[in-house]
Amino acid sequence: MIPSLVLLLLVIVPAVKFDVTERRIPNRFIATSLVFSLIFSVLGWTMPHVRGLDGLLEWGGGVLLGFVCLLPLYLMRAMGAGDVKLMSACGACLGTHLAWQASLLSLMLAGVLALAWMVWQKMPIGVLIPQLDAFFAKVGNKPAGRLLASRDAAAPSPLEKTAVKLPFSAAVGVACFGIIYLSR
Repeated sequence: MIPSLVLLLLVIVPAVKFDVTERRIPNRFIATSLVFSLIFSVLGWTMPHVRGLDGLLEWGGGVLLGFVCLLPLYLMRAMGAGDVKLMSACGACLGTHLAWQASLLSLMLAGVLALAWMVWQKMPIGVLIPQLDAFFAKVGNKPAGRLLASRDAAAPSPLEKTAVKLPFSAAVGVACFGIIYLSR
């Protein structure tokens, strides 16, 4: 487990730095982590007694779960593609059993981060209501195929006009290491 922890650390720290400073997560970090986590999984360095084909399946399941858990929020423009790819890469390091837990915990932490931001900025609670209305209207009015097609629309949605952009990668990092700690 130690090599995958080191790899996870080497992926999350630069990703958070880029997300905070440049508002993007470079694909080179994601691609590098996917390649190395695949190698680590096949060699059995990510989980004890899981190597070879089982390691490959565990790696693939982690990648898929990390991706699928956050994809709907990307399609609704609630987060960026870099955040989804980062969770997918973290899922590759964590494996199937921990990837979905880390995804859910990162979403909860991001909610706490957003509320803390609102308190810090002394935003009135009334600001939250239109954002939630816009979010749920977007969810309720479009099937998944139309959500994907609407990503390219030129006009921003009401949610995009009022939403605060926070570094979701920080929530992903804390969630990944939190899940590892709690699973011991």
